[in-house]
Amino acid sequence: LANIYLNELDKVLTSRGHQFVRYADDCNIYVKSKRAGRRVLENVTKFLEKDLKVTVNREKTQVGSPLGLKFLGFSLGVGRGGAYARPARQAKERVKQELKRLTKRSRGISTDKMFVEIRQKMRGWLQYYGIGKMATFVRTLDSWLRSRIRQYFWKQWKKVKTKV
Repeated sequence: LANIYLNELDKVLTSRGHQFVRYADDCNIYVKSKRAGRRVLENVTKFLEKDLKVTVNREKTQVGSPLGLKFLGFSLGVGRGGAYARPARQAKERVKQELKRLTKRSRGISTDKMFVEIRQKMRGWLQYYGIGKMATFVRTLDSWLRSRIRQYFWKQWKKVKTKV
């Protein structure tokens, strides 16, 4: 429904010659300067609130560099081969916090069940963010997760002679 309703916004942005990307209610409009960004933001906000009767969340709305902002959980990076997508910092922190919750030593579930939960979480996360560049993050996350799992096993082994 958002795509149908905001089609008018697409027409207005296209007629003004703006480069933009929109997915449902998330939208990025690309301009050359921060000043132009503020001006476009003000005009688009007026259009959305007056003509389309849509409330714009002022806390989430921002003007900035495409490299510093996130869109659908991704941010942009620039390398020798040009621009590339990568998971945003918040997405990386969220998956790490979720894995920390799943491998908490005081949970008291079987390791098989814990592995199933970790596999489900990581499969979904990697399928969504897999198009991004994140090899280094995945390597460090893997070594961190293996350490957490080792701690989980040590906690279950209660007696000193079984730990040896």
